This record gives sequence, C-alpha cells and structure tokens, in this order.
Amino acid sequence: MRRCAIDRLRRHLLSSLGLALPLLAAGCGDSGTNDEGAGVTTNPDEGADLGDEAEQSEDDQGDAVDEESMDSSTGSESSDSESSGEDTSTSSSEDSSSSTTGGEGCEVSFESFGLPNGSWPECALEEWGPFGCPNEFYLACVPLEGADSCDELCPEGVCEACVDHPIVLDGIGSCGPYELDGECCSLVALEDDCGGGIEGRPFIVDGQLRFASVRAGESTRAAPLPSTLADHLADHWTRVARAEHASVASFARFAAQLLAVGAPPQLIRDAARAAVDETRHARAALRLAARHRGHDCSFGPLDVRRSLAPSSSAQPLDRSELLVALTLACVDEGCVGETLSALEMLHAAETCRDASPTLARLLEGIAADELRHATLAWRFVAWALDQRPELRPAVARRFAQALPRRAAGPAPEVLSEHDQQLLAHGCLPEAHRARLRRQGLAELIEPCAQALLARADTRGAATL
Repeated sequence: MRRCAIDRLRRHLLSSLGLALPLLAAGCGDSGTNDEGAGVTTNPDEGADLGDEAEQSEDDQGDAVDEESMDSSTGSESSDSESSGEDTSTSSSEDSSSSTTGGEGCEVSFESFGLPNGSWPECALEEWGPFGCPNEFYLACVPLEGADSCDELCPEGVCEACVDHPIVLDGIGSCGPYELDGECCSLVALEDDCGGGIEGRPFIVDGQLRFASVRAGESTRAAPLPSTLADHLADHWTRVARAEHASVASFARFAAQLLAVGAPPQLIRDAARAAVDETRHARAALRLAARHRGHDCSFGPLDVRRSLAPSSSAQPLDRSELLVALTLACVDEGCVGETLSALEMLHAAETCRDASPTLARLLEGIAADELRHATLAWRFVAWALDQRPELRPAVARRFAQALPRRAAGPAPEVLSEHDQQLLAHGCLPEAHRARLRRQGLAELIEPCAQALLARADTRGAATL
C-alpha cells in the first residue's frame, strides 16, 4: 500500500502542476483521476468537497471516533506493555525519552531536545538544524563487550550495528563514540520537522515554533487501555492538536502574505480554506487526546505578536524579498512537510483500518486536506518561479537539503507488540515514521521537485 500511496500522491501533485504523469509502480493499477480507496482525490475541487463534508459532520464524527478508537482494537491490547516498564514516549519537546532497536546489539534512544552544554567533548553539533528547526539528540549505543575501546568498536564514529537505523540514517550529524556505562555511544542530531509531518504547517516567528498550551478540564471516564499505551496516545494527539491549532495562524498569515506579493486569487482562496481545515483537524485531535487522557481539554491563547514579519530583521521586507522568503518557506513547510504529512496520514489510516474503521475514515479525510495544502505550496512555488526565474537555484538547493543522502533501511520483520498497538490506533511509531518519511522524500518529493525545476527551466528558456 505504501508504494501505491506514493504513486497516487505523486500523480496528483504533478497533475496539479500540469506536468506529465509518471508510470505507476507494478501492482498499483490505475484508478483514473479519483483515488477513492485512499481517501484522496486528484481533483482539487473534489478535495474541497471532502473538506466541506467533514466540516458539516465534524461533531458527530468526532464523537464516533472517540468511542470506536478507544473501544475497538481490544484484541491487540495487552497489559504486558503496562507492566514491562518499557519507555514508550515519543520525541517531542514534551517527551523525555523514547527508544527503538536498530541492528543486532544496537539501541537508539532519545537523549534531549537541545544539546546539553559540556556533556559531549569536542562535539560541534548545533542546537538548530539547516531548516531553522530545533535538533533532537539521540544516543546510538552498543555494548562494549569483546572490545578494548570504543574507537576500536566504532572506528567510523557510529557503530556499524547502528548505521542502518532510520534515526541515524536521517541524522544530520554525529559525535563520538563515547563510553557510557559499559556501552559505546554516538550522539546523533536529527532536525525536528517543526510541526510538520502529520501536524500541519508550522507557525514560526523569529525562528521559533509557537504553540498554544492545552488546558485540562473536568475528568471523564478513564480510557479502556493500558496506562502506558493510553499515555503515549494522549501525548501524541496532544502534540498533533497543538500543531494543527498553530497551523490555523500559519495559514492565516500565509493568506495575508500572498496578498502582499500579489499572488493569484485562487491561491489566496485556498490558503484561507486551509486555515478552516486546520481548525477542524485541531478539534478532532484534541478530542482524541482528551479521550485517551481521561479529561476534557481546551486550547489556551496563541502568541501571534510579530507574526507578520517573516524574519527577525528590524526592517520590513519589500515585495521582492518577501516573495523569496515565502517561496523558500513553502518548499520546507508545504512541498516537503505537508506532502509527507498527507503520506503519513494515508499510511496511518491504512494501518488502523481493521481495528477502527471510523478513525481510519477521519485520518483519510485529514490526508485529503493535507494533500490539498501541499498542492497549494507546489502551485505557489511554481507561480513564484514564473515570476522570478532567478529563484530557481535557491529553490533547487532548498529541495536538495531535504532529500536523504541514503536509501531507507529495510522494514523490521517483526514489530513489537507496543508498536502494533500504536499502529492499530493510528499512531506511527517513530522508527516506522522515519522510514516512511525517507521513502517519501526519495520516491515522492525528489521526482516532483525535479519535474518542477524542469518546468521552470523550460519556461525560462521560452522567455529568452
């Protein structure tokens, strides 16, 4: 299903840009212009209809999802995950740790959000990544047994058993190895997606992510899940809800900035629609978080001060500078972030379909919205390149920064019971998600970026 979903999304994006459609992968079949089975339409107007229907029935659908997503999947739940003591939290600013196993003898665990000063000698890793998002830091460790030193066991800095782990593959740098408690560990930096992926378009002001807080309300009945699993899912959906809520402000700002650069009315209309979509996503995610948490939740205020300034510069940008800033931001947040977000939502819907059909339908609807938002970004970048062909090298560099340097590693033959439970509830485990994003970058983002840049070359040559 994953490869077929990538083919469908690629076909949709290229079609929206008026570009030639690539051949489908073997076994996917050609479903024409409407991919109903995936919950994704290749017609932008049809996508809007999907969003309208979801908005009209959001209260009923949200309640149904709450009940079914909690009460189904009981066959896959077990108290083992509760009693094992396994740390299952995800890597975010509110999480303290997470761990996933790499090759034989390798353990990769979340260390910190931000580099602890003085903890890692001669380490030049930065706290911020190339896209202006904070770096997450992981420890990739193997036992020192049978070796005299870590340098002997890990001559390349990262031990051989860990090099194919998706966190290490996606990492933007590493330091080490260091000997820690009888293990050889390398510190690996992985740039956070700034609320991307399944969390919508990030709201960034002066290089910093902004979110509203989530407030706890009255208690409700306890979620009928093991506490470890319920806490993991509650944290996941709270993070999603906060990011989707912030995306409302991000798209409202984007619509105003499109006005400022003289963008076509269709792009401005679609940006305004996207803000409405994100409102719906935030409400649905907050309901799920509240259900798993066992009490009502509500959003606090969101700080929007200085949000119309695209940089921390004291001087406002003129129209030309603003167009450049918006174009490069759209590559990061829309062409890459929201395209991968649509892919992740489709995959999450597929993995939970048997356990919770209602939740799967909700995720498919969100995927349709995210695909429409991604399409808006690709269309805007195409329009910007038409206006300013000299932007082409900068756009090409921006895409190149996002693309993986190595292919995705093989999928694990056996998923842990905890990971199976997460997938049954529409939550992708971190290693699973990292592998999907790497595949999406290589097989979806890269060919679409090449087609977009080739289009810019053709149009630029035609104007000479």
